[in-house]
Amino acid sequence: MAMEEIEYLTANVGGLITLNAFTSTSIDPEIALSFILDSMNYDGNHAVFFEIRINTELSLTNPYAKISSVSTMPNECEVLLSIGMILRIDTVEKQQLNDKVYWLVKLNVEKEETLPIQELFQSLKNDIDKQESDLVIFSTILWHMGDYDRAEKYSKILLNELEANNSNRANVYNILGLIYASKSLYDEAIDAYNQSIEIRRQSQDENDHIDFAPVYSNLGCVYSEKQNYKEAFHFHQKALDLAQKHLSTNDIGMFTYMMNIGLVYDNLNDYVQSLTFYKKAFEIIITYMKCDHPEIAILFSNIASVYGKLGNYEQSLEYQKKAHTIWTRTLPPFHTNIVQSHCNLGTAYASHANDDEALKHFHLALEILETHHSDIYRNVLAASCHNNIGTIYLTRQLFEPALIHFEKALDIYKQYKKSESIATIYNNIGTLYSNLGNYSKAMEYYSKSIEYYMLQMPVVDKCSLAQALDNVGLIQFHFGMYTEALETFRSAFDLVLGILPSDHPSVIMYGDHVEMTNDQISQ
Repeated sequence: MAMEEIEYLTANVGGLITLNAFTSTSIDPEIALSFILDSMNYDGNHAVFFEIRINTELSLTNPYAKISSVSTMPNECEVLLSIGMILRIDTVEKQQLNDKVYWLVKLNVEKEETLPIQELFQSLKNDIDKQESDLVIFSTILWHMGDYDRAEKYSKILLNELEANNSNRANVYNILGLIYASKSLYDEAIDAYNQSIEIRRQSQDENDHIDFAPVYSNLGCVYSEKQNYKEAFHFHQKALDLAQKHLSTNDIGMFTYMMNIGLVYDNLNDYVQSLTFYKKAFEIIITYMKCDHPEIAILFSNIASVYGKLGNYEQSLEYQKKAHTIWTRTLPPFHTNIVQSHCNLGTAYASHANDDEALKHFHLALEILETHHSDIYRNVLAASCHNNIGTIYLTRQLFEPALIHFEKALDIYKQYKKSESIATIYNNIGTLYSNLGNYSKAMEYYSKSIEYYMLQMPVVDKCSLAQALDNVGLIQFHFGMYTEALETFRSAFDLVLGILPSDHPSVIMYGDHVEMTNDQISQ
C-alpha cells in the first residue's frame, strides 16, 4: 500500500471505510501474515496487515462467508467479506517483524450500517442467484472482482466435477468465456461460448429460449473486440430479438442488449443510431439503479467515446469522468475496467490538448497492468496505452520514444490479429517518418495502413481510413502530384461525409485539402 493511503487511514482513525470489492481473508493470523512477508516495502509500497473483528451476534445482511469447503486450499481457512461492508478504523500502528517493518490496521464491524452501494450488491446477488452451484457462484464473484486467474481455476475445477450430461456445464462455459474475454483470450472465449450453446441446444430451442440471449450477447462482444463487426452485429441482434420476445420493453435485462447494439453501431460509424440505443439503455437502467453501478459506468464510457468521435470533446470528457468516478468507487483498484478508464480519460484529455494529464492517466494504466496483471506484454489495454503515449510524443516531436511505444503496441496487436488497430499503428508510424522528412518510408507505412483497413471491408472504420488516405494525399501534394492528391483528398472527404457533422475538424480539414489542391491545379 502506498504511504499516502496509510496516512489517510491514520488521519481517519475512528472513521468508517467501505469495501469496494469482495475481499478474501483468513481466520488464521499466521497464514494471513505469511502473504505479506514477500511483498514488504516492495517498489515504494508498504506491507499492511488488516485485523478485522466482526460481532457475530449482530444480525447482518450476509456480510461474510466461510469458503474453505469450496477452496482447493482449505487449510487457508478463507473467509470472503462482502462488497459494501462497512468497517470502523480502530488503530493504525507500525509493527516490527524480525528485521522487517509492516503496518497493522485494526478494523471492526460493530453494528449494521446502511450500505451506500447496497443496490450494487443486490444487482450482483441477482446475477449469481441464478446459478446452481457454489463454485459457479464463487467463480462469478471472482470474475466481478477482476480476479480472473482464480475465477478460471475454480470454473475448471467445477467442470471436472460435473458429469457430462449436467446442464449446469452450460453456465460454467459461459463464465469461462467471460473470463477468457477479460484476459483478451478471444478465441478461447468463443470456444467456451459455443460449448455453452451446444449444451443448451440439447434441452432447449435456441430460437425460443431466453437463456441463449446472454451467450449470444457475449459472443457479440468478443467479435467486437476482434474487430469483426459484421459478426458482432449478427450475434447482438440475435440476442436482442430473443430478449424482445421474452422481456418487457423496460425490463432490466434489456439494458445490456440495448447497450451492446449501440456499441456495434458506434464501431460501424453510425453515431446517431449508437446514441439512440445508448439513450434507450440509460432510460432502462436508471429506473432500477439509483446508485453507482459498474454497468452504468460502461454506458457512460461508451457515450463518451461517441461524443469524442463526433468532436464534442467537452461532453466526452464529462462522461469519462463520470464513468471513472463510478468505477473507482465500486471496483478493486486493479480491475481491468479501472485500467480501461485511465486509458479513456487519457484519450479525452489528449483531445483537449492537455497532454500532461493524458500521459499521467496512460502511465497509471500501465502501472496497474505491470503490478497486477502478469500478461501485460500481450494485453490489448497495454497496447492502447503505448499507442496513445506514442501519439503524444509524436506531437511533441520526440520521435525516438514515440517509435518505441508504437512498436510495443504493434507487437501486441499482431498477436491478436487486430487488423484495424494494426492499421492505426502503421498510420502513426507513417506520420512519424513524414515528420522526419523520410517520405518514402512514410508512404510505405501509409500503404500498409490502408491495406490493413481494406481487410475489414465492407465493414471498415471509414473515419480512420480517411485519415490514412489524407496523409497519403499530403505527400502526393508535397511532391507536386496534384491530380493524384486531389483524387486521394476527395476519397477521404467522401468517406466522412454524412458520418461526421459538417463542422467536425476532420471534415473541414479534408475539404480544405481538396480546395487547396484545386487552387494549385488551376494556377
